[in-house]
Amino acid sequence: MKNMKLHLLSLALLGISSVASAGFEVEPNNKSTSATPMVLNETFKGNLEKGSYVEDYYKFTLTEPAEITFHFKNTSDNPVKTEFTLFDSSVRSIFKDSIDPSDTNDNSIPYNLGAGTFFVKVWSNYSRKTNSSYELSAKTVVSETSDVTTPAKKFGIIGTAALPDLNQNGNKDIAVLFATENGSYIKTIDTKTGEQIKEITYLPEDVKLQPISITGFDDIDGNKNPAVVVLTYDEKEKTNTQFIVDVVKGEKIGSFAVE
Repeated sequence: MKNMKLHLLSLALLGISSVASAGFEVEPNNKSTSATPMVLNETFKGNLEKGSYVEDYYKFTLTEPAEITFHFKNTSDNPVKTEFTLFDSSVRSIFKDSIDPSDTNDNSIPYNLGAGTFFVKVWSNYSRKTNSSYELSAKTVVSETSDVTTPAKKFGIIGTAALPDLNQNGNKDIAVLFATENGSYIKTIDTKTGEQIKEITYLPEDVKLQPISITGFDDIDGNKNPAVVVLTYDEKEKTNTQFIVDVVKGEKIGSFAVE
């Protein structure tokens, strides 16, 4: 599977008007138009100050599709609930997540992204009352030396795929691939309302394969229904299999081994 290997990507920085010390946000960056440029695989330290900049924006550009894992960690002595939002080049929300005040772990959020410019917003409704410091990074997945692609993450959110408007309500939708100890599943979500559209189990209960990535397609088998392709890994056999899932019908429509 040499053509599917992941590799480190170069990052083109856009709109740099001033440069602070490497690894620190550049204020003001409370709007997407003044976002701090991010460098892949480098940790940035930021601070949501009370009474002023309650939102921090970052941006980065991918020259080609890549699997990116965002890492976020609360570093305040008295942390508050912090929100993380990923936007596309038009500053349309792709995904949101929140970090509880008690969570001081390194939270990882993996995504499969296409080429283009993306924005990350870190914000908190509570930052007007107290400062909130954090660490943020966007890391690429290093390619494997073998022809088999192995998982970057075992449990949690494995990746997302952009979808057309499933509900025909004018909103963009996404498919989110999850993995648990009991198996994996897909949720389709309205990106504007955050509401779940459908939950899909694409594997039989007795089949335990580790999901690796998810890719969206407008129409993959000619029935005009959007679909996703999920790449999986069999730890015992050391092989990869792809599953094609119709996200409208909520069912698997095919699978094949990846040579």
